[in-house]
Parts: sequence; C-alpha cells; structure tokens
Amino acid sequence: MKKVLKLTLSYPPSAEFERMSRVLIAGGGALLEADTKLYQSLYRAVEIALGYDTQANPLQYDHATFLVNFLYQHFIHAELSVVSIGLLYANILPPNTKGVFVYGEERKQQEVLRGAYRTIDTYLTDTEGREIDFLPHEQIAEALEEAVATFNNSPRKIHNIVHFFLSYNAIHPFMDGNGKVGRLLLEALLLANGYYPALMKKSYTKYMPDVVKMMNQYTLFPQHREEIAEAFIRFLLYRCYKVVYF
Repeated sequence: MKKVLKLTLSYPPSAEFERMSRVLIAGGGALLEADTKLYQSLYRAVEIALGYDTQANPLQYDHATFLVNFLYQHFIHAELSVVSIGLLYANILPPNTKGVFVYGEERKQQEVLRGAYRTIDTYLTDTEGREIDFLPHEQIAEALEEAVATFNNSPRKIHNIVHFFLSYNAIHPFMDGNGKVGRLLLEALLLANGYYPALMKKSYTKYMPDVVKMMNQYTLFPQHREEIAEAFIRFLLYRCYKVVYF
C-alpha cells in the first residue's frame, strides 16, 4: 500500500517573500488602505483557508498580512497567470519551512521545491477506498496553461471560477500545499469579480468533507464535471453566502 507522509525541515525565505516584506515595511503594512472592506474580507479568508490563529501567533499574523497584500497585487488587480500561481505556491508557507514527501515502499524522498511543479505522479485514497490519480506530472505545465487561458477568456462568473478551482485541484500541480493554494485562489478570484469569499464564515469547516468529496468526484468523473460544478456552487457557496446569487 502506497503512503505519503510530510516532514518539516528548515527553509530560507524566498526572494519574493523578502521583496514583498520590504514593500510592506516601507508602506507601513497598509497597501490596501483605500480598500478597507476588501482587506478585512480577504484577511479573514486567508486565516480560515490556512487554519491560522493570527491573534495568538505573530508569525502567522505577519504571513497572513503578507499573503493578503500578495493576493491583492497578483490576483485581485491582475489577470490570472501561471506565474502568479507559482509565486503564490512559493510563498504559501511561512518562511523557514519546507516540505519533503516520503512515498512508496522504498521510502523514497521527494523535496518540495517552492514555485516548482511536482516531478512525480501523486494520488490520494478517498473515504470510499478509491484511488484518485492526479494528472501525470509531464502534463502539468500544458494543462495549467490551458486552464488559466480558458478562465481568462471566459466571463468571470461564479460558474467559471468554480470550474477553474476544481480543474486546478484535478491537475494538482505542486508537491505540497495544493489545498492551501487552491483555497486562496478561489477566494481571490471570487473577490476580484465582486463576490463574497466562500470561506468568510467559520461554518465552512462543517461542509469541508462534502467539499472534498465533490473535488474528488470532479477528478474521478470528467464526464460529469458540469453537474459536479453546479453541485459545488449550490452546496458550498450558497450555504456560505446566505445570499441569492443564483
């Protein structure tokens, strides 16, 4: 039986984190001062998406503040790109951490390189015991480029945002942190197009098992992706918003 474990080792801050940190310090951490409501919504979404308790953890507070400004600059007021997604992945964990996967019966190790696509094929086993194989690693670059182009050339409706989010998960481009990156992508794209963030309410965690099930189904059954996306919208977004968008 294949297993995937994650270990934590030290890792220096990325150049992008250091650059953005200098910008934040120079600007007094108020790059979004003119958009207070947007800042607060995005900050809460980042906290929930990453499971942070920023009031109790100064490192998490600094990292969340950085990510809010990063999302604002690279996603809220910029066109979606594979470069911005790679940069988000490169900075999804606080500085001084990195991931290493241990996989297979031979206990092989694969280092998680920030900003780089995975170089092995990965999978997970769902609650029903089915093996869900993500896209083969050789196809990641082309598939992600295509998903981004499709989104950018489509009306920025909730329907297309959800399809991109679920497609991103099916591609699973990175060795680690795909869930965190995907949740922040969903939030940023929703906010950029005038919707509330899906993770605005803590009750989101109550729906997480069903959300993960739909994400897995989207990967397993490509012929039913349209129905699954509609179900995702009705189940998660409608319940979280409590607003009639549909």
